Amino acid sequence: RELSMNRCRVPTTIGACCSALIYLSPSATAAEKTDAYVDGLLMPAAIERRGERQPLTPGFVLENRDRLSTGEKARLRIRLGDGGTVALGADSSVEINALGVRESSLFSAAFDLKHGVLRYSATSVGAERLPHAVNLRFGSITVSSRGNDLLWGQAGKEADRVCLLDGSITAVHPSSEPRQLDQPFTCYAVSRGEEKAVVETVSSEQFAAYVAQTDMLVEKSLSG
Repeated sequence: RELSMNRCRVPTTIGACCSALIYLSPSATAAEKTDAYVDGLLMPAAIERRGERQPLTPGFVLENRDRLSTGEKARLRIRLGDGGTVALGADSSVEINALGVRESSLFSAAFDLKHGVLRYSATSVGAERLPHAVNLRFGSITVSSRGNDLLWGQAGKEADRVCLLDGSITAVHPSSEPRQLDQPFTCYAVSRGEEKAVVETVSSEQFAAYVAQTDMLVEKSLSG
């Protein structure tokens, strides 16, 4: 597809020459057995469950109401039961809810980003793909994924923002009209102190810089 080719043109550190301390889960069937688990990890990162806090470990199986946090220069990637992924950047905190497969074979999950950055990729291939209903909150902005969506968002001190690379999502803010995003490199954002959200377009370079904040690879050079 033309849009898929556009992804490849993004001049990003995703395709740059990089090096990292990275863990990839050795279990190919883990996603089939669990609703969510830690698939990639660059420490420090921790989980808070039922009031107890402990370091995250590779392959850790996640549950509802888990709160995950990452430290300076950390990265965390979660593999979902439908094959999708959620990636956290450094200094980020997210709470997980609504994990599970419903009677209609619909996979559901909700991620509430308290602060930091998060990238979501819905699975697009594979015979085991399940229909999904994944809700994501970036501070004051909420979006829902029902299709093949790829997006990035932040809950920051200066603004909350969600940006789309592929797919179609509806972004909602309590003080603004819901807006549909269906064009690459479009963002829905609200600044601190402002009541209304705005829709803006960013360059492919800027989007690449956003995505790099959640990449498991450590940037060496933009020139590659």
